Amino acid sequence: MSLTTEEITVVSGQALPTPPKKETPAVLSGFVDFWQGLKRHELWLNLAWEDLVQSFYRTKLGLLWVPLAFLLRVSIFVVIFRQLVDSESADRVVLYITIGFLIWEVLITGLTDGLSLFTSNGNWIQASSMPFSIFSFQQTTTNLFRFSLHAVIVAGAIYLFRNGISDQFDLTDVAFMALAFIAIVVNITWVQIFFGIVCARFRDVQHLIGSLIRVLFFLTPVIWRPVQIGDFADLIHQLNPFTHYIEIVRTPLLDGHFPTTSWIVVGVFTVVGHLSAWILLGLTKKKVAFWI
Repeated sequence: MSLTTEEITVVSGQALPTPPKKETPAVLSGFVDFWQGLKRHELWLNLAWEDLVQSFYRTKLGLLWVPLAFLLRVSIFVVIFRQLVDSESADRVVLYITIGFLIWEVLITGLTDGLSLFTSNGNWIQASSMPFSIFSFQQTTTNLFRFSLHAVIVAGAIYLFRNGISDQFDLTDVAFMALAFIAIVVNITWVQIFFGIVCARFRDVQHLIGSLIRVLFFLTPVIWRPVQIGDFADLIHQLNPFTHYIEIVRTPLLDGHFPTTSWIVVGVFTVVGHLSAWILLGLTKKKVAFWI
């Protein structure tokens, strides 16, 4: 009869040495953190909802402020910019600006939140051992709740100004638009992790990016079209990564075709970005608590 390790320990009265745990290589521990964070989805979902509700605590309109504020911002841009465009229909201009502004806000809010992702959660990081990815998942989910209310305004604009939709628009384009939104959310996660680490180590980067964002808005075709400006705008259009994230959503609706180049750019950023972010997290995870 064979005895187990526990039984041999009881009989002999001596504790046998336990084999050392096999540590995950640092270069892979970021991916482990990602998986552990995903498994604790109930935690970051509840925290995200609590953050959103607390933002409008004791206000009369509550969450209605989210779509109302977005509607106000878009309306101002539409009223001003529409007067400068004579070659296109009003419906198309409204949809162009509304969708562009929605995706721009999703991207920029995700980026700016990521700049202070770890510094703003310093107490949690120093007092607990929860996966770092939870902070990104929570912040991204909070913004998704917020932008789902923005989407109500966008859906209303699409219905009211449907004459601006391309004649070639069909169910396939709807599927590509849905896939594009998923791609944007997936990218926001790695952006927050990557820049959260960089800004925790080099605080000047946070202020530098914050300043560049104001310039990037005017370099991104949110309210203007490249054909209105010329060759220089075409160059910006191709080199600016924000452009491609907007185009994978907007082009199927307004132009009725698949933006192949933009999808290739987004795909490359998705793969390279995630690999870079999670490897960087694995290599620096033990240092972040000292940086913040």
